[in-house]
Amino acid sequence: MSKSIVLDLRERLLDIASFLDMKDLACLNQVSLLNPLMMRHLWEGAVLAALKKHPVRGPCTKSFIERVKDQHSLPKQHARVLTALRRTIFMPKAWEPWITKTSFCSYKVLPYRDSCLDDKLHQKSEIAQLPYPAAVPLSIGAHRGQSFVVSITVTPEGQVDDNICIGVACTNDVNGMLVQIAPFSGHCFITCSGQDLVMRALVLEPVKNVPSSLDIWIQVFESGAVRFVRQIDGHDPEDAGFMSSEVFPRWIEAYFACVYHWGRTLTAAATVSVNQASNRLPAWLADMPAVEMDVGWEFIYPQMG
Repeated sequence: MSKSIVLDLRERLLDIASFLDMKDLACLNQVSLLNPLMMRHLWEGAVLAALKKHPVRGPCTKSFIERVKDQHSLPKQHARVLTALRRTIFMPKAWEPWITKTSFCSYKVLPYRDSCLDDKLHQKSEIAQLPYPAAVPLSIGAHRGQSFVVSITVTPEGQVDDNICIGVACTNDVNGMLVQIAPFSGHCFITCSGQDLVMRALVLEPVKNVPSSLDIWIQVFESGAVRFVRQIDGHDPEDAGFMSSEVFPRWIEAYFACVYHWGRTLTAAATVSVNQASNRLPAWLADMPAVEMDVGWEFIYPQMG
């Protein structure tokens, strides 16, 4: 085979491979030994495309991505870090010991007590107080029109009730809307930015006995519908139903998963872990038919807990 034909084949292969994502490139790399410089170019393109595909939450995440680019010379390492970043959580150091990071994707939250502030949170002659509620978002979300699935496990050390909520922040550059579920009380809440009232509905039965663990699945459909599924101690999942995209504003551009804590009324510690953040449900849950949420809503003041 002539050298010109080989070069032409490489160019054609490079054109085709430029359309592959990181998963496809990994498969290609297993079955075909390509020029290392060519593979580096392809991996760099796939990582950049993946970053543009998903919205990024907060300056900490953006600065972390830049540090990764500087520290890792191999694009494959970028790809692995990016995959883990979808489950990564960032939080202020000042929130310790009330909210303490235990791994890149988990943390522990404690009840908040004013009496301990002088000993625990004294910084530069000022008292750093935990926000009420304190929000811990995931780093990477989804744009409108993309499917988005997040699995979060809460391991409580006592009764939690409404004091820990897991939800979806629906945003654009100006407005925000929060849809969240308190997995232990079974309440679902909807809050819009700039409004004093919160909508509440009981979508699942309250958890009467403290479980060893509780999983919540958040599913955002390509249509913009939002669904919550609860699973207690590995038992059969309970579907709270999905809220149709028709009930949400048209200005929504992005979705981020977030965990909210009302530490001042929290009575027991809990560990929160992000198990999965991707664009699809696992097969066992995907086979479970989704039904539309059918509950009665009421307006309440936002002091939950």
